[in-house]
Amino acid sequence: MCHWERCRRESCHELHPMSLDPSIEKKQHSQRATKYQRYFNVGRSGAGIDHCIYSSNSKPTRSMANQEHLDILKQGVTVWNAWREENLDVRPDLSRAKLSGAQLQQANLNEANLTGAHLQQANLKGANLTRAKLNRAYLNRAYLTEAKLNGANLTRANLNGANLTRAKLIDADLTGANLYKADLTRANFTGADLTRANLSEADLTRANLSEAKLEGANLEGTILQ
Repeated sequence: MCHWERCRRESCHELHPMSLDPSIEKKQHSQRATKYQRYFNVGRSGAGIDHCIYSSNSKPTRSMANQEHLDILKQGVTVWNAWREENLDVRPDLSRAKLSGAQLQQANLNEANLTGAHLQQANLKGANLTRAKLNRAYLNRAYLTEAKLNGANLTRANLNGANLTRAKLIDADLTGANLYKADLTRANFTGADLTRANLSEADLTRANLSEAKLEGANLEGTILQ
């Protein structure tokens, strides 16, 4: 019996524990029924997964990293990159992963989902993060020297104190990103969207800002040479 069917029967059993006066039964049925919520999720295979949650305030769980992908990454960059080469059609899901201080230099994270990932002080030197989803990611003091971030989604990402020296951020979306005191020396921001980004006290020495959008950006104390 599927989860939904079992839950439906259990619900009905509670809603009709005994025979009552029709008017009273109808009122109690209405009151109790509001406590039930059902969420129906359809996976890639098209099979339905039913969940009946006995709470009027329950919410669906927030997206988390694919544990298999995370386990492979934790085996090291060499193993990870080999796996990526063998599985070109897979888009890694590392959303909200705890990777603070991880050694990920030269890692192939092309098009990976790193939404909300914890990458504080991680070493991502030379990593391929092309078109990766890094929105709301925590990259405080991360080492991203020479990283490839072309077309990456970095909206509202925290890059406070991060090192992006010579990083490539062509057409990247950094709307609302926090780049306070970040080292952006020689970084390539061609066509990047830095709308409302916090660039205060950041070092943009010899950075390429051709066609970059800077509307509403905080440039207080920013080094521009």
